[in-house]
Amino acid sequence: MPLWAGCGAMCMFALIPTKEIMSVSRSIAEWTTDKYEAAVDLARRMTDYIKANEPDTLIFEWFGDEETGRVLWYQEYRDDEAFLTHAQNMVEQGFREETFQVLAFDRVVLLTPAKHPTVKEMVQQPGFVKLQGIAGVVR
Repeated sequence: MPLWAGCGAMCMFALIPTKEIMSVSRSIAEWTTDKYEAAVDLARRMTDYIKANEPDTLIFEWFGDEETGRVLWYQEYRDDEAFLTHAQNMVEQGFREETFQVLAFDRVVLLTPAKHPTVKEMVQQPGFVKLQGIAGVVR
């Protein structure tokens, strides 16, 4: 099963081609849930796994609002290979399946250009939108 299966037309990828951030793979994933406590539990277990097993996952943060059921992930990977390793680990460890049981997918915004052929293929799937970065500051 492709790593992007299940996203459908609701996925959104924004490609920001700024020199300063091109070496790091960044993305934001937005979700909703009516199982907030289960999402918090999933977040803690997934984060513990990532800390212990994915040194090239530079940032993986969860943010949430229990009242609205909104959940957001901010992710940074050393490069596209690290992102693909993370995605494969999530499948192998059962986190991907659990994520789709607990969270309803809204969209993903990819904040850096895709370089790896598999990631490039992901952003070419029907229903994905590619946007170009306009301006920004990275320090």
